[in-house]
Amino acid sequence: MTTIVCSDCNQAKGKEDFSKSQLKKKTTEKRRCKSCAEKVDGNNNSNSNGNSNSNNNPCYHGCLTKKEFHCVEYYRFLEDWSQLDLIDDHETYNKECGEFYEKNLRIMRDPFGRFVIARIADDYLKGEVGDICHRLSLLLSIRYVYFQGLEGKDVVSLESEYTKSYKKYVRDIQTERGRINCMAREIPCDCMEKKRIEAQSMERVAICYCCRKEFPKENMLRCLGCNYDQYCSQKCSIKHWPEHKEWCKRNSVSSAPTPASASIPSSFGEPSDDDAEE
Repeated sequence: MTTIVCSDCNQAKGKEDFSKSQLKKKTTEKRRCKSCAEKVDGNNNSNSNGNSNSNNNPCYHGCLTKKEFHCVEYYRFLEDWSQLDLIDDHETYNKECGEFYEKNLRIMRDPFGRFVIARIADDYLKGEVGDICHRLSLLLSIRYVYFQGLEGKDVVSLESEYTKSYKKYVRDIQTERGRINCMAREIPCDCMEKKRIEAQSMERVAICYCCRKEFPKENMLRCLGCNYDQYCSQKCSIKHWPEHKEWCKRNSVSSAPTPASASIPSSFGEPSDDDAEE
């Protein structure tokens, strides 16, 4: 008998205990059983207009209770993370982020993950964009690296579905379309549905990690060394090499990364594109 572990109660259950929409999700995504979904629905008031709140029945975007949505401890952790976005130096930023993860490893799972995406979505729907990309990167680290790693899943090898999804989604959230799809995919309510539908008509673009300009997604090249950074051209790849070099060597999937490594399409060998239902 095939069993699926519910992301909320962590119990292994049969397919009949999950709705069709939950069964359609990828194995790397959170899946909530019918029982836990009913508990969430009791607290949430998701509406098709994409409004984050109703005066009488506010939606907590996946948090199981109002108390969880307003958790002071989690809010402080999120604020500490937001402060790191003020660091300009790339090496210092990476070092401080790594220390943050190590220091707070004990909370790098749900319900903190639920809290993070709930607050991100709530702020976004109120027009408070702020450091949304930085906070989404925290969410992706929690859900596709730390949580899965603690569960014994492969989050290191190049062929791991979690690794592929994590790297792709982190690149995607550099654009508005990618951020919307990420939020719509990661919350269980429908509050982002209107935004997700609007995003389908947006141009599919990606950010070059050197010049920081947007280009058609299908034209981007990905570094063969780290299999992560993407560029609009070989020229930008070479120009960015002095800054990218040390990080690339530490995270390389190739034995000898070079500044001319960006030579394959950025979408090569990755999960399907970024629409939430895919």
